[in-house]
Amino acid sequence: MKKRCISILLALVMVLSLLPLQAFATTVNVLDGQVSVTDTADNCSVSDGVVTIKAAGSLFSKKTNTVTVTNETANKAQLSFDYAASTYNSFTVAGAAASSGTYSGVLEAGGTVTLVLVSNSGLSNTTATLTLSNFSLTAAADASDVTFNYDSTLGSVTVAGEAVASGTTKSVPLTGSALVASPNSGTTFLGWINRADGAILSTEASYTLEPPAAMTVEAVFVGSGSKPWFMIGAMSSATFSSGMLGLSKNTYYTVPNGTHLFDNLNDAATAAAASVSSKAVVLMNSGTLSAGTYTIPSGVTLLVPYDSANTLYTTAPRHIENGHYDDQVNYETPTAYRTLTMAQGANIVLNGAMSLSCMHRYASGSKESGGSPVGPTSFVRMNSGSSITVNNGGVLYAYGFITGSGTVTVNNGGSVYEMFQIMDFRGGTQSTAMQNGVFPISQYYIQNIEVPMTLEYGAKEYSYTTVYMSSAYFGSSVNFIGPSDSMFNLTSGSVTKRYDGATDRLVVEANGNMTISPISLKIGTSTLDSEEYMLGINGNITVTADNGTVNISQSVVFLPGCQLVIEEDATCTLANGAEAVVYDADQWGTYCGATNKNFIPVTYAPGRTYTRTDADQVDAQLLIKGSAVANTGFIYTTEGGAAINGYEGASVTITSGTTTVNYQLVQTSNDTDAAVYPEIPITSAKLKNADGSYTETAGSANATFYYKAGVWCTCTNVTHVAAASPTCDAAGNIEYWYCSDCGRYFSAESLATETIVTSVSIAATGHNMVAGTVVAPTCTEAGYTVYTCANGCGTTENRDTVAATGHVNTETVTVDATCTENGSVTVTCACGEVVSTEVLDALGHSYNAVVTAPTCTADGYTTYTCSACGDSYVADEVSALGHSSSYVDNGDGTHDYVCSVCGTVEVDNETHTYTDGACVCGAVEATG
Repeated sequence: MKKRCISILLALVMVLSLLPLQAFATTVNVLDGQVSVTDTADNCSVSDGVVTIKAAGSLFSKKTNTVTVTNETANKAQLSFDYAASTYNSFTVAGAAASSGTYSGVLEAGGTVTLVLVSNSGLSNTTATLTLSNFSLTAAADASDVTFNYDSTLGSVTVAGEAVASGTTKSVPLTGSALVASPNSGTTFLGWINRADGAILSTEASYTLEPPAAMTVEAVFVGSGSKPWFMIGAMSSATFSSGMLGLSKNTYYTVPNGTHLFDNLNDAATAAAASVSSKAVVLMNSGTLSAGTYTIPSGVTLLVPYDSANTLYTTAPRHIENGHYDDQVNYETPTAYRTLTMAQGANIVLNGAMSLSCMHRYASGSKESGGSPVGPTSFVRMNSGSSITVNNGGVLYAYGFITGSGTVTVNNGGSVYEMFQIMDFRGGTQSTAMQNGVFPISQYYIQNIEVPMTLEYGAKEYSYTTVYMSSAYFGSSVNFIGPSDSMFNLTSGSVTKRYDGATDRLVVEANGNMTISPISLKIGTSTLDSEEYMLGINGNITVTADNGTVNISQSVVFLPGCQLVIEEDATCTLANGAEAVVYDADQWGTYCGATNKNFIPVTYAPGRTYTRTDADQVDAQLLIKGSAVANTGFIYTTEGGAAINGYEGASVTITSGTTTVNYQLVQTSNDTDAAVYPEIPITSAKLKNADGSYTETAGSANATFYYKAGVWCTCTNVTHVAAASPTCDAAGNIEYWYCSDCGRYFSAESLATETIVTSVSIAATGHNMVAGTVVAPTCTEAGYTVYTCANGCGTTENRDTVAATGHVNTETVTVDATCTENGSVTVTCACGEVVSTEVLDALGHSYNAVVTAPTCTADGYTTYTCSACGDSYVADEVSALGHSSSYVDNGDGTHDYVCSVCGTVEVDNETHTYTDGACVCGAVEATG
């Protein structure tokens, strides 16, 4: 019976093997039947124009699926579609090896193009998947007008052997014309694109164009000053082995070729979001992103690559191995393979992801640069005023460097990854055998993002590294900042982290409530949990609490050079049973790494302008401006005292612990020798005063020390002051107690806990003034309202002033002026007050002149008489004229001496007296 079953089975196999292959083929149609897709493995389906094809291998055999795409129309046509294959052994398109991209070609009616997909075999990853999307079929003309564009300063173009200037339009036959792009020295040719949609026609400098219709073709050249170009393409997954025997597989991606090129990041991101397979946006050249907002949608990843394969890392970057960079002397300093520069005002918003990829060096006992980027590295350089924002669901993989002066903000639900650079990994054997609470890692750096990065509550930051132990590589992620399970757990507010290259320090600034918690580093099957050790706070770290509470939940060692700053509105608490040791530089030694160094700086930081030396290994500092509480945990300082400094208003509450030594490690070949763990004497915290002296806290039990006038004290000499009520004018005070030791004040409520109060004064109540009598204004006096204090202190004030009304002129009296007396005009107000008096000057006389002429016997004169008042006077007198007499013959022999003016006869009838025949009067003596 058994043999019969086997025979039947073999016969069935033989029958099946003789069946035609097409019997198991599947054909699906797209573009309303204009294009058909047939596969040979009967594993093909179509949905919304996207064709999915699979090849399912098995444990011992691979599966081949041959796919035929056919032009089902009766016309010659241009066929194009996007393809993306994943988890395959091999994949070809038209006979050429491929992974993802765009096929474009002219097919005759019924013409075909063939794709061959071959799966893997084995225990896993045996099903290969191929997607075809964005089908387009365009009827082809015999010849088409093609316009050629390019930047002539970067290169030149020939068509059919003839040089063409940018902007030239030529008729190109469907049979094709040879295009040649020749980049100038120092420039690069990226490819030929259809300018209408950015589709890549070819990335070869020599290319035969077969245009089905009129189009514009651009030859993309780039140089040192070119704008950035972005390619979209599919992410092809790959794995690299790590862990014990290489059984652990970490996934990474490459974007070997793309479908489209864009010179605008938003256009590229939008096209990637719309594409079924091309979800990666790759920066193709170093360039400057101009001002504007660029959004990377969910599901899309922006890659700044570090190699020509466009390798893209997400949660697990790949480490260097197999000899390259392996030896310490061959460490290769990171160099910028490709750089995206962000201009002022350029803003990238990540709803999807952004990856800055690079290879990193693994940590081992002989290498001090574990987790450090090496060799070609991706860079983002941010100018002032530029920003990257990671929104809910967005991720920033910063394994390369983000440097400059912009900002990064990670909102609630966003994530960011950086490298966890371990400088002092001691090797696997030593690290897993550490004793006396010494944590095997103390020199570590998480600062690939050098610009200020703010993580809002709910955001997460992870750091990644690789260690080598037990002849195997182990990748591990450390939660650095987050709402829980991180080294810095933010429970409210935000944390801002930045690297200060001028001091080579990492500054972590908390605005809200934060807990410093244990961290775990998983190494294969082992775990290094800092909760089991004293977690070292690195010497280049400054943690500043601006407000809220910083809770230290595990035992920590503040190493020389590190700083914890508690601002005025912040409190630092030490959890129950936790210990904090603050190191004085004098008690530190060569306790770092397998080579026993004083400290080990980060291997490379692009923004570093100052390199720390042993001189920077100063006392660890706790700078307290607010308060620190360690009444159930314990603060210690090493023998030298370190630097727990206070500022006016600071307080520290301490309960003295009983631990007397702390341990460090000087590594030797004998990992169990107790001599390699030197004892460091410690004591209950010494509080440093301004003059350099210390206030001892040994023996304290829940004692609070206050900082006043440069001295820490416990406030034991306290004076009581009774309460005093304030008055209207004088301040009062609450009941308080005054410490003459430090000048502090305490209220009745705070006395028991010695909590200081900043003010005991009660401000004066001030007067309670109530309006009363109203005094009306007069012509000359303002009116007002009289206010009286209702508190009964007798204070009055005149308020609500009303201006004086001013005089009202009601009477005018006029006194006329005379010739000799002044007159006046007097205006009088109704109130009786003379408002004004105007003087009218005297008029003076107005004389008329009457002239009396002089006569022969009387003087003449002028009489002046005033026409107004009749006053007169005589003036201008003229003497009498005297007579003007001459003789007048009377005719009777006599003559008179008569005045010719007035007629006066002086001699009447005087007889002529002749002398020589003539009289004196003129008469002539008669003769004969």
